[in-house]
Amino acid sequence: MPALPAQVVRSQSFTFHDSDVILLGYAKSGSHWLWEMVHMLMKGRPEYCTTPKERLMLSFSTQEFFDTLDPPRVFNCHAPWQGLPPALRTCQSECRMIYILRNPQDVAVSYYHQLSKQKIFDYEGSFHGYLDLFLEGKVPGGSWFDYVLGWEETMKNSPHLPLLVLYYEDTKEDTVATLRKVNQFLGLGRSEELLREVADCCTISKMRHMDQNLEHHLKDNPNVSKTGQSFIYRKGQVGDWKNYFSVPDNNRFERMIKTKLKNSSLVFRYELEGENAEDL
Repeated sequence: MPALPAQVVRSQSFTFHDSDVILLGYAKSGSHWLWEMVHMLMKGRPEYCTTPKERLMLSFSTQEFFDTLDPPRVFNCHAPWQGLPPALRTCQSECRMIYILRNPQDVAVSYYHQLSKQKIFDYEGSFHGYLDLFLEGKVPGGSWFDYVLGWEETMKNSPHLPLLVLYYEDTKEDTVATLRKVNQFLGLGRSEELLREVADCCTISKMRHMDQNLEHHLKDNPNVSKTGQSFIYRKGQVGDWKNYFSVPDNNRFERMIKTKLKNSSLVFRYELEGENAEDL
């Protein structure tokens, strides 16, 4: 992404409205999914957003475009804490932030599919070769381990931050329960009926169908694959890593987790009991 360094500089001057919401998380942790659900909650109706999420990512868009949108707006960012615009790090605005985490083995598998399909990366190697790169942090966004540890340290040192922490696995297991947390955190006062309607609209299968049919997926969209199809929503399954990791892969990954997260209080779930693959 040759334009990214200039975008990082540009983003440092971004400003926000107090009513805005910033979604945070390492790539492939469920931010597209969460973005759609938060949008519906804030609008107060279960309608899909027709604006591409990428237009509201701090990594790709401009202040000029942001200023054409009426607040409240839902932004998305994969940057570490130190990469956020100063307006967010210094709490110049009162906008709230939602941080989503996902177990690293499913993140690794999901990211492999994106990088091998995405035209701008054109990766044609094996999953096992890619896994070396992921563990070494040689993928876009850098090391997953450094990212989550950095955010954990930030939250420890800045308990005043208006930040809600969510887990992908919990959201997949009980989407309505997660929506209740978001509803309360944002002070929206939405009804239980709306929460259930949003959860029903945002199953992975429905999101995949919606995403494939949106007109904004043009040939120059970064989220279009070599075949011209969007790849954002694939399976959304907790535990899909088992279909890709060999025993040596798993042993190596577990050693890395034990080493890197030895002083961390983060706890991840790597499978969900009784998950129905037909609902993915």
